[in-house]
Amino acid sequence: MEDKDSISFAREGLDEAQNKLIDAYLSEIRSCYLSLSEPMGKITLQERLECIVNSIRRKDFTNLKISYVKNKYSAFNPNEAKKIRENLGLTIDKLADSLGFNRSGGVQINGYENCRRIPGNPPRGKVPKAYLNWLKENGYNPFNL
Repeated sequence: MEDKDSISFAREGLDEAQNKLIDAYLSEIRSCYLSLSEPMGKITLQERLECIVNSIRRKDFTNLKISYVKNKYSAFNPNEAKKIRENLGLTIDKLADSLGFNRSGGVQINGYENCRRIPGNPPRGKVPKAYLNWLKENGYNPFNL
């Protein structure tokens, strides 16, 4: 009986800690949102939060990820980027290789094209700079670089 009580007590403590963590995340999100000076940044954050809330409402936790929402405010369109690469007959690995990157560069590009990553504006790092420059050379310049 003592074990059950200690387990129940531990679970209550865990629930309380998880609620505090959620509160901390929400507080940080609000703080970051209020500190954004660019309207597009605020709109993008709102879009991403809407995707999360909708996934939670559907109780779709198996594939909860921030998904791409296509609208007039989205600067980087992963579908457009992927279409350009595929129309040129390139795999992600071949593109990464042609840009001078190894497998990890391909993983990063894959993340951009599959909504797991968003290249920064301005881009930071060799892979996003080279990838966005390549997209620009091939007719797609989402950040007007």
